[in-house]
Amino acid sequence: MSNETPNAAEAPGEITADRPRTKLEEDELGYRDFAEAIAAGLASRAGDDGLVIAVHGKWGSGKTSAVNMVVDALAKREAILDEDTRTIVVRFNPWWFSEQKDLTRAFFGELNASIGQKLSVGVRDGLRLIAKKVTGATDLVSAALAWTPAGVLAKPIADAIKAAGEEIPDERSLENVRDDLAKALRNEKRNIVVIIDDVDRLVADEIRQIFRLVKSVADLPRVTYLLVFDRDIAVRALERPSDPDGPEWLEKIVQASFDLPPVAQTDLNRLFVHRLSLIVGDEPVIDVVRWGNILHGAVAPWLRTARDVGRLANAIAMAWPAVKGEVDIPDFIAIETMRLFEPALYRFIRHHPDELTGAEPHHGGREDRDAFGQMLLATVDEHRHSRVKRALPYLFPRLDAIFSNTWHGGDWRQTERERRVSSKRRFPVYFSLGLGDGIISSAEIEAFRTSFDDPAKTRAAVQSFVDAHRRAGGTRASVLLNALMARADDVAVADAEKTGRALLAAADLFLILLMASALRRICRCAGRSHSLSSRCSLS
Repeated sequence: MSNETPNAAEAPGEITADRPRTKLEEDELGYRDFAEAIAAGLASRAGDDGLVIAVHGKWGSGKTSAVNMVVDALAKREAILDEDTRTIVVRFNPWWFSEQKDLTRAFFGELNASIGQKLSVGVRDGLRLIAKKVTGATDLVSAALAWTPAGVLAKPIADAIKAAGEEIPDERSLENVRDDLAKALRNEKRNIVVIIDDVDRLVADEIRQIFRLVKSVADLPRVTYLLVFDRDIAVRALERPSDPDGPEWLEKIVQASFDLPPVAQTDLNRLFVHRLSLIVGDEPVIDVVRWGNILHGAVAPWLRTARDVGRLANAIAMAWPAVKGEVDIPDFIAIETMRLFEPALYRFIRHHPDELTGAEPHHGGREDRDAFGQMLLATVDEHRHSRVKRALPYLFPRLDAIFSNTWHGGDWRQTERERRVSSKRRFPVYFSLGLGDGIISSAEIEAFRTSFDDPAKTRAAVQSFVDAHRRAGGTRASVLLNALMARADDVAVADAEKTGRALLAAADLFLILLMASALRRICRCAGRSHSLSSRCSLS
């Protein structure tokens, strides 16, 4: 489906985790310039004062990928420097420790482990000592952490620290320890960047704890904190009925904030098509123009973040092996889009094949069609009605009669031949991930065609379908006959004589099949009209 070269970390058809990118070269969302700008600012820091920077973005927008690219850009920028002058990057993901009693302990543990022997003994000892005091000195913590005007948050963290309890032999005050650590840091040649990611994944109490922690150690020289979170979630976490000014505390902590640049829809579309090409491989798309219309009208409007792309690609990768070769790719992708992002609409479609498949009947009033359209639209939020009204007629042309007062005659042979979801026979495949006994698979059709070189084999093959009874009644021979009729136009002129001879060898089997079908239809009609029903025994 595409000639793009897959990422080295991706395998064709692989179901991937929500894996962030790590290198500038892997940028697929247009974050490179943003990352390089942040990295330039970090590299130019003199380091005299502490700094807290925030990177804001919605869930699934690629915040972690952007920050990873910041780290990569910083490393590339400083590659010409001596090792002992390069910025030290410390990664702390509080989500990993969210079940622990005290995130503060985890934070200082990660900080000390990351710095190791890279800085002086004075810095290492200062950090260890301040960690002990912040996590164990309940008599000193209020002065250090009461960072609101009324000291509202001092007591909660003091209580948490008391619960962690640790004896501290050093009798110096926390302020003196911080001053000594600040002096040691000013004598260093290296800056420290502490990245705290996934803050918005924490529960409200833990989010508040992270902000208290950063505030308590935010003004250390040569230390820059890079906090990564969804601002709306953080604000909600800081809101309390007793603290009406809670959201303003962010401004007391963060000196510089940056929103991730918006991702262009074309980049998301390109990313999705690339992922899709790894899944479906060289499977052909019958109508490229129609595929473009479905991509832009029935898929792309629901792709708003890189996470949306990943979720949809994974859903397709999971289902594709079960339907490969038996569905129209654009239709299948659009139906999977509805299943993932509009589940109520998907369920409605699934339970109304009679109203959606086949050609629009000549009978039936406008009021009935309008009522059906309103029921369909009621399954989605009102602000997405126009989106749905644009998307679904690509899949189900009958909806044009409802949404745009346009009628389509329809060609059932074409819809069946192209395996579209609007085919009455093909429709169940899209919703059951299996063919059942009412569909002849592409593999079965191809195997049947290979028998045409020997009419005796063709007759034996037809007999096998006659002998295969369906759960709903009848045999699979009728299904075979319908499939052959749908594909009659596919027979090459050069193969016409051979095909005709082969099928004539089984003509009597097909004739019996047609006669039985006609008799069953007559009996059903007779039964409905309450006449001849007692004589109808051939059903």
